Amino acid sequence: MNINLINQYNEETNLVNNTLKKIFKEFVTVSIENDGFLTTGTYSPTDYFSERENMEKKYAKRGRYYNEVLVPKYWEIIGFGNDAQILDGNQLRGRIIYSSSRLRNRIVASVEWFETSGKIYKKDYYDQYGTIYKEVQYVDNQPVTEFYLNPQGQIRIQHSLKSGLYTIFQANGDMKAYNNVIDLTKAYIEAKFVNIDKLFFNSLSVDFMVANRITSAKESVLMWHEKIGTAIPGNMLTFLSNEELSRKVIIQDKTSYENFDQIYEGNDRDKVHYLNYNYTLEPRSNRLEHNNAFVLTNTDDVVNLGALIKNAPSIHFHIAAFTQMSDKLKQFESEDNVTLYQSANTIVIDNIWDKTDIYLDINRGSEMDNVLKTAFIRQIPIIGFTSTIHNQKFVHKKGQYLETNESEMIRDLNMIADNSDEWRNLVDQQIVNVDMATLDDYRAVMGLH
Repeated sequence: MNINLINQYNEETNLVNNTLKKIFKEFVTVSIENDGFLTTGTYSPTDYFSERENMEKKYAKRGRYYNEVLVPKYWEIIGFGNDAQILDGNQLRGRIIYSSSRLRNRIVASVEWFETSGKIYKKDYYDQYGTIYKEVQYVDNQPVTEFYLNPQGQIRIQHSLKSGLYTIFQANGDMKAYNNVIDLTKAYIEAKFVNIDKLFFNSLSVDFMVANRITSAKESVLMWHEKIGTAIPGNMLTFLSNEELSRKVIIQDKTSYENFDQIYEGNDRDKVHYLNYNYTLEPRSNRLEHNNAFVLTNTDDVVNLGALIKNAPSIHFHIAAFTQMSDKLKQFESEDNVTLYQSANTIVIDNIWDKTDIYLDINRGSEMDNVLKTAFIRQIPIIGFTSTIHNQKFVHKKGQYLETNESEMIRDLNMIADNSDEWRNLVDQQIVNVDMATLDDYRAVMGLH
């Protein structure tokens, strides 16, 4: 069995995870932190000890909608774009927080409960099946104790946030205690997985501390995606010097790998490799004209939008938001080359993507819905201002403009719309810019050839 041990799911761990799934027949992911929305094939120590593994066999992954939270009689729930409130008359008694991965559908991630004084006394955490998997008790607005529940609502794990101690309450009445999350995770892996071929981990925090203690794995592999500047992290050097492990370090940023190569003075240089991320690209558009531009925003601060709309009349601008739009954006609705999508849901966004030829990363504020990665994978050219681009990795320099140079952007937008070769060239340059690794590259480094 090959295991990818992660602290929590994020964009980097998800990319590595998807790649490793493709090259190993026997592969699972273990997430130390559990947000209740782990993907299929991902397991966690707390799910294991609280009898929540294989939930998909009994429950549907529909989550719990904000208006399905159980509240006392006569209390009401009022939903907003980013959260919901629980009111007893005019008094706030609870706040419902939506899952960030399912924000558009207002699926509940957690509920904070308040005393009449306004202090929080409890927080319930919901999973993708709509059940409460964790409760946190508060004293004087500070979290004190976590309780992990089985699907029937019985306490199976008690975690003291002060001491770090985990107490396991088994169904047969027995109890076990683990001093910290490192001991808990190590016990879980050793109990569930007997023969471990490769144990991957991607940071030098808790997952490293666990991996460094599991000597039964045939090989331990650090997948390093953070930056290395003028110094190598101490724990990386500790890992490389651990003679009890068969070890390997894969650095996924080229500049960091080059920096490592220049400053490392150890004898294990052959155990360190450069390997970028792998992306599965979708087929390119075969349209001869490329005149549909897409902007997904959570703010009305979309830089130079009016000038672009006015001076690129052959471009149709599709502007979407997951919430209602302000009058500042609504004023463009009367333009012939603009379509606005307010309170857009998943289906609407997917339909826009299907006809998008150019993605404009020109809104301030946070990136929505991993749009740049989506545009890259769909082989859609990305254009933006240097002040608004949310992830430089996916945007070639030819697609980046100063805010004061909107005339250059307008010129190039019109050129791309009228010239398929220009459109294809920008897509090609984006792919080269990312320096994407192939599955064969991964197999070679993993010794699978």
